[in-house]
Amino acid sequence: MNKSTKKMVQQIMNQPREQIVERLMRGFGQILTTDQYKKAEQAFLTMPDDDFRQMVEDSIQQKAPTAAQHINLGIRLAERFNVTPENSALNKLPAEFLSSEENEKLWQAITRSHPTDSIYMKKEEDIALCKLWRKGRFLPKGAIPSDIFFTRKIRFMDCYIDVDERGEDNGIEVEYRVVVFADYQERIRDASGKPVYVGAVVIEYQDYATFIPLQVCESVDVVIGGGIGFHNAPDEVIKGFKKMSQMDVQQMGSECMSTWYGIQTTPEAIHSVTIFLSNPLIIPGSEVDTTHP
Repeated sequence: MNKSTKKMVQQIMNQPREQIVERLMRGFGQILTTDQYKKAEQAFLTMPDDDFRQMVEDSIQQKAPTAAQHINLGIRLAERFNVTPENSALNKLPAEFLSSEENEKLWQAITRSHPTDSIYMKKEEDIALCKLWRKGRFLPKGAIPSDIFFTRKIRFMDCYIDVDERGEDNGIEVEYRVVVFADYQERIRDASGKPVYVGAVVIEYQDYATFIPLQVCESVDVVIGGGIGFHNAPDEVIKGFKKMSQMDVQQMGSECMSTWYGIQTTPEAIHSVTIFLSNPLIIPGSEVDTTHP
């Protein structure tokens, strides 16, 4: 071990074990069930000092994988450990917020974009649409393919989506906006194989907004989440999100993006649902109403 590695190991080992374990465990939420997570955390906390130090040394000396290798390994491990949205350790981990710098940059990118279309459908139509595009695909539950950002033309770069669930028990009307940044292709190119923000799911209120950023990475087949952001949100709203889990945020983004992906990639289903468009030329034959429902 060279001097710089020895120094790094010593700096880490000088910290309280609980702090080291907390950092180690951050990446485990995606790949372990709640029970597996608890056992791993306890194992790290109770491991003999010599063994723990050796583990830290080994992890530092290992060649770092590429971003895609790291993410894909996590996806494969989650499948191997039978992790599902229901049993995932993410259900017990608090929601993560964007840094103030990331938050501001992403909000500025969102405000540079302008919605061009409003799309409306009933809950049963939404379910049918999502079932159709998922048919024959082998994806982790809740995952959204990233292929559209690499191989397909995105028809709706900025649109409102309105899913009417009022026909269900205690159903509401769910409205949100999905923004794909106009320069998303350049962002991917300039990222050189690292995860990069390409858009956001935005929920707008009268005086504030919340948003879930969308990330993609070359050689990774699914869209990656990335915390949650706010614009002018009052303290009580932020406090409410602090009570949410990482899985709550992940599922919120996944449900919104599932509908969006179906609209983008399954034109054969568009004719069987009622969709209102500001630009009727985009999907000829659909029922058109120029007013926002």
